Amino acid sequence: MLREANEKDLKFLCQIEILATDIYYSAGFSKEEALPRTKENLLELLGEATVIVYEENNIILGYAAWKKHEEHCHLEEISVDPRYQKRGIGSSLIKNNPFRNECKKTTLICYKNAPWAYGLYLKLGFMPLQQIPQELIRIWQEEADRGLDMSKRICMAMYY
Repeated sequence: MLREANEKDLKFLCQIEILATDIYYSAGFSKEEALPRTKENLLELLGEATVIVYEENNIILGYAAWKKHEEHCHLEEISVDPRYQKRGIGSSLIKNNPFRNECKKTTLICYKNAPWAYGLYLKLGFMPLQQIPQELIRIWQEEADRGLDMSKRICMAMYY
């Protein structure tokens, strides 16, 4: 079941963040490249974005955070508990973008060297962009300011 997240979900969201980030470490990412969001970060995200959770039997298995901008929406974050990956949870979270009918496109920024994520985005119809679009420059800069290696990042978009 998909539903909007609330503060009561923070414990599960924190757990998913830690578990999902471990995949990046196993793939050779450094701690600096793939820090899990903290409880404070997630609380802030709940206030700034529309966060949708995927839940089964009262257990949250994944979540996606969406931000609506003028004519596009941005997939700010998506995380799925690794024990439940390859079951369509990530696809379901992306396909059920709460702003799809209000936007001309959806954007995201991801690691191009994380094939499990990059491959999913390609499969769902996102296209890699050769240049950083104007509407993502601020987000790109915020990620760079957090210390992420932007040479490993790529902007993607899905057009409707």
